[in-house]
Amino acid sequence: MINSDESEPILRKEYILQDPSRLWSILARKQYFTNETCDIRQESDSLDRCLNWYNLLFYGVCTTIGAGVFNTLGSVIGGSSMAGSGVLISFFMAFFAMMLSALCYIEFASRIPVSGSAYTFVYTTMGELLGWITGILLYLEFIFSAAVSANAWALNLSLMLSSLNVPFPDYLLVVSINDYIQLVPIAPILVLFCTFILYLGVKESSYLFYILFASDVAILCFAIFCGSFFSNPTSIVISFPKGNLVSIFSAVSVLILSFVGFDKIPTLASETNTPDMSLPLSMIGTLSLSFILYVGVSLVLCGMAPLSDLNTDALSQAF
Repeated sequence: MINSDESEPILRKEYILQDPSRLWSILARKQYFTNETCDIRQESDSLDRCLNWYNLLFYGVCTTIGAGVFNTLGSVIGGSSMAGSGVLISFFMAFFAMMLSALCYIEFASRIPVSGSAYTFVYTTMGELLGWITGILLYLEFIFSAAVSANAWALNLSLMLSSLNVPFPDYLLVVSINDYIQLVPIAPILVLFCTFILYLGVKESSYLFYILFASDVAILCFAIFCGSFFSNPTSIVISFPKGNLVSIFSAVSVLILSFVGFDKIPTLASETNTPDMSLPLSMIGTLSLSFILYVGVSLVLCGMAPLSDLNTDALSQAF
């Protein structure tokens, strides 16, 4: 008697050779979710469902607010784009576009409240092949974003220690292999540290999100509050690019990346209580809070410093 596990590949190969068009039916097959299958998958899932909507909100804000306001904003306001106070319109357009994307995520997340994010959504609607491609692209996104973030953290750590007159070994910051390749030895250490935090458990790692969320919001609120005393409303009006809509639209293409991060929230669906309610609330809250903080910082920067003096380090320059 032939073992079914051994015969399945042979049967599948013969099945395809008999009619090559059947290959597409295999690659395009979809995974369908009903309320019953979602409930069964949630009950059989070994992950701990301990996150609420505010936990996801803290996570979303931490993954969204970053380079978009600390590095990119100054170059958009006074750099090559020279959008000036027109960046407020640019932010609104970027916010509107990302909110439309978020509504799509919310629709899928409420109908398919399981983990997987875009991979699961594409697999369900467009088939296995496109779902697999989406999954690979997500992996590449996470790998490159982790590498860039770790390098930025290493540089900021060295700057912070140098400002405190604490010596920082150069061999931990940059090691030159040749004229084209440079390594940052401390960056993998930071990645391993974050991996260890995640290894402790999702509930334990959520405490780190509390700290990061509080620090991000506190720094930006401090900049908005203190900067408002030194901001000149006339400068905000003067800096608007009258008759130059190209700079406003070109700024949108850059600022839209400032809202990227909310799309990672659905990956925590299997560890969330009531994901069909928590996911929509957290995604809308993440985009709305990020938009408010971005607009506040933009107004302060436009009123505090001349546009020609703003670059990638705009916040520190203005203060």
